Amino acid sequence: MTREELFANAKAKREEEKEKESQRQNFDFEKITWGAMKSKRMKAIRIFGSPESVRGDDPFSPKLINYSYILGDDDKKFRCIWPFKDDDEAWILWKILNKVCAYTWNSTTESKEYHYDKKHPTVFNRVFKNNKTDNSYEKGWRPAKAVLMNVIDRDMMQWHNDNKHTVLLSKKASEMGEGNFFYTPGVPITLYNLIFDEIVASHGDWEDFDVAVLKLKEKPWYAAYHFADDEGKAAFKKYEFEIDVKLASTPLTEAERNWEKYNIDDLFPITTFKRIHSRLKHFIGQVDEVFDTHYLDELESYVEDEEKIRKEKKAEKEEQKASMPVDEDAKKVVEKKPEPAEEKEESEEKEESEVKIRTRKAKTTEFDLSAYDFPGISKLTDEEKSNIIGFDGEKGTFKYTEGTGQIFHCLNKDEGCMMEAPDTFHSCPGCGEEFEE
Repeated sequence: MTREELFANAKAKREEEKEKESQRQNFDFEKITWGAMKSKRMKAIRIFGSPESVRGDDPFSPKLINYSYILGDDDKKFRCIWPFKDDDEAWILWKILNKVCAYTWNSTTESKEYHYDKKHPTVFNRVFKNNKTDNSYEKGWRPAKAVLMNVIDRDMMQWHNDNKHTVLLSKKASEMGEGNFFYTPGVPITLYNLIFDEIVASHGDWEDFDVAVLKLKEKPWYAAYHFADDEGKAAFKKYEFEIDVKLASTPLTEAERNWEKYNIDDLFPITTFKRIHSRLKHFIGQVDEVFDTHYLDELESYVEDEEKIRKEKKAEKEEQKASMPVDEDAKKVVEKKPEPAEEKEESEEKEESEVKIRTRKAKTTEFDLSAYDFPGISKLTDEEKSNIIGFDGEKGTFKYTEGTGQIFHCLNKDEGCMMEAPDTFHSCPGCGEEFEE
């Protein structure tokens, strides 16, 4: 075989690898910094963007989402973001929820009488309570509304000034040990409406003043005040809380308006059919057996359509990229042959290196986990393993495919583990510690 033939074969194999691994790409997850509310502690915030009802295509303005935590086939919960029922009642999980939890209203007892709670308790309890039938707080699949907002948290001004970035407001932080927390995404729609009805209606644009919000331990559960109002000042005394941060009554400065903000649309999209299929396909198959339905077939057809659209969008992006004019100056720097090391200045090396980094393509080769001896790898599901695409030697942690989830540090310091992993993983790929729900 000639060298020309050897290189032709190598090129053909490389194209096969690229096609096979087209969905794998190196992606830097945006880690969210939250500003969490605490019970009976007033929090001063400045809200960014337009009201949720008129946000339009602005991905940084407050957004209303519908989400729940669902028990998957691996007995671990995953966060699922639903479309609103009025927008898409035919969405696959809405159809299954409505079927399994069908009920008749009893006007005498003023309560719901479920059709299948006793006839098919296995599937009913899975959907209705995530199998936690003795937990009165467990909501099962039923989604709850929450509003995500970019804000300035006056308790975190040092962080804001250092990072020139907003935070997302959270209704609660749950401590996970060693000073680390899990944050409930967003705040209830009741608090958002309270801010709008009680403050915005009287004072106008919320970018022009601070709002004081408070979480209560009893109904009405939340309070919100314009800090300059007599009512607001009285509230501080009523709840025996002294504001220990400086509240502002002037509009956002130009510098603050230019701070980076979280793209809420990108961070909290509707859960994909592919993800639903990977987490619930076995259970949905059970539902089909019990009710003689075809939800799994329907879901798999949606997965195929979704994948087709994804490939079309990818091809469109590649076509646009190919049609973009080449930066000849950058190309010359990249293609320039290196000079002898003793004759090159350090600053020149750095400049050329930076240009090369900016212009190289995303890594697409298959990642071999067998080269790593972390004990947690064997505990991962096949889907979780497939979402590992590389290893960051400098940070000592794996890299993950786009859209896998929000990234957290493992908290099992007893084993000396500080591996990073998505919140969609059920255990740590490093030490194997199972994550809390």
